Amino acid sequence: MFIQQQCPYCKAALRNLSFLMQEAIFSDIELETIDELIEGTLAASYDYHYVPTFYYQERKLHEGAVSKEELREILEAVNNDVQ
Repeated sequence: MFIQQQCPYCKAALRNLSFLMQEAIFSDIELETIDELIEGTLAASYDYHYVPTFYYQERKLHEGAVSKEELREILEAVNNDVQ
């Protein structure tokens, strides 16, 4: 997940993710957050323009503001692939 610390959409996404990932079906998913302002070289190697942006195995799953339901769909997609 690419973020910027001061981004209100990233803060909302992280808050919603913390609740969703407490659910048993998502408990095995490991989420890596990358602040694009700190890790600019890494961020520049990915094709996106807005944060938050979610990637899974080099595949972009979502870019930009995200609802709680969209986050659930992202986690479900990852979870289905892991199993």
